[in-house]
Amino acid sequence: MVLTILAVAPVLAVLLVMAAQPLFELFDARASERDRAAGRTAPEGTPAALPEDYPLPHAPVAFPEALGDVTPGVRIPAQRGPLPRVRAAG
Repeated sequence: MVLTILAVAPVLAVLLVMAAQPLFELFDARASERDRAAGRTAPEGTPAALPEDYPLPHAPVAFPEALGDVTPGVRIPAQRGPLPRVRAAG
């Protein structure tokens, strides 16, 4: 019984966080609206937000090695020939 509870508790915790995610986003949006209404700005040193019509690059971000500027972390070895057949002794 204890093992069952220990096995189910992490799953329930993940489901709870997933269910609460929209509430966190709503809270964050309301806080941003309050800050904007109060005239508060971002602290100095924070990069400025891009305008909505700013052209974004179409380069792949998830795989920078496709751009040629990063060496891939995994080297795929050359394909080997077929394995030799081994006869059973007997």
